[in-house]
Amino acid sequence: MPGHERPTALLLSGAGARAAYEVGVLGALAELTASAGNHAPFSIMCGLSAGALNATSLALAADDFAGGVRRLTSFWRGLHVDDVYRPRWLPCLFGQMRGGVNGFFDSAPLARRLEQEFDFTRLEHLLASHALRALCITCLGHASGQSVSFFQGRPDLEPWRRASRVGAHVALGSRHVLASMATPLLFPPVKLNREYFHDGAVPGSSPLSAPLHLGAKRIVVIGTGVKASGEVTRPAQSRPPSLGDMAGRLLSSVDVVTDDIERMAQVNRLLEYIPAPERSRLPWQPIDCLVLAPSRRPDLLAVEVMDDLPRSVRSVCARLGDGEAGASLLASHLAFAPVYTEKLIDLGYRDAMAESDAINRFFAPKAD
Repeated sequence: MPGHERPTALLLSGAGARAAYEVGVLGALAELTASAGNHAPFSIMCGLSAGALNATSLALAADDFAGGVRRLTSFWRGLHVDDVYRPRWLPCLFGQMRGGVNGFFDSAPLARRLEQEFDFTRLEHLLASHALRALCITCLGHASGQSVSFFQGRPDLEPWRRASRVGAHVALGSRHVLASMATPLLFPPVKLNREYFHDGAVPGSSPLSAPLHLGAKRIVVIGTGVKASGEVTRPAQSRPPSLGDMAGRLLSSVDVVTDDIERMAQVNRLLEYIPAPERSRLPWQPIDCLVLAPSRRPDLLAVEVMDDLPRSVRSVCARLGDGEAGASLLASHLAFAPVYTEKLIDLGYRDAMAESDAINRFFAPKAD
């Protein structure tokens, strides 16, 4: 089974509707790794934010990767705003003053959809058959401030504890996915056991630590922030940004994976200077990491389809994001609409196919 001799992890960081990009990349990966068999080329699936939804869907289809990717693609192509959230302006305004409502949007539609979509009872079978090593969903505890990686995996996998990060071996359910997708201020937090949790994509969460604790020797990261070499504009601004503009920028700037990847690359380079015999005795070993990210900014794709988005999305973005820039940034996270997500799926597929040589080298058999 691919990914089991040298356990390979998939890390998906999501970011609202931008997670559709991951689906396009996964479609290309399914084609490029088809010769390896039915099983997923990853035995460890990790997700945070909307990436938790995609990671869960793939984990539950670990014994049929191509079929799982097809179902996930169909899910996203049929997903609409009404399946994810409902705005609640007045209840939110007055509820916040009373401390009774948390978030501009009601995520009850998403909660129902997740319950319908995922059969978590399959996990135990997949773990017992060795089709899967672990599924991990990362959230942030509101009271503790700890980044908690909830995972369900093989019995020999141990939980971990660091100053600000915890790994907890649990029976996963749809509420863990809902919690990881609960963007602060926009969506209400979700209570898991005794604490409320929200979106796991926050500074300090160190998302690469979870797959490493779960035994990964190689990691594929699919990000939703533009590549460093992608489109960067620095337009003149005639007025200060509004609250909505700043919210959109903050959402789009939380790229918690990049710093982790840079640190891992530095450790790998340092380990190269140590002779192989001595290095084999160290607790740290080089980790192969393949990073796939958009070649175009998702918010610019949102600009192209803004007039065709559902009125509910345009209304939300106009209220919260004052001006085209702020509206497009918010839309890139909130536009769960086929007119936008199809563009992201197509971009993800084309970007991954453009990296087919690197992908084939990464998955080529290697001697340990």
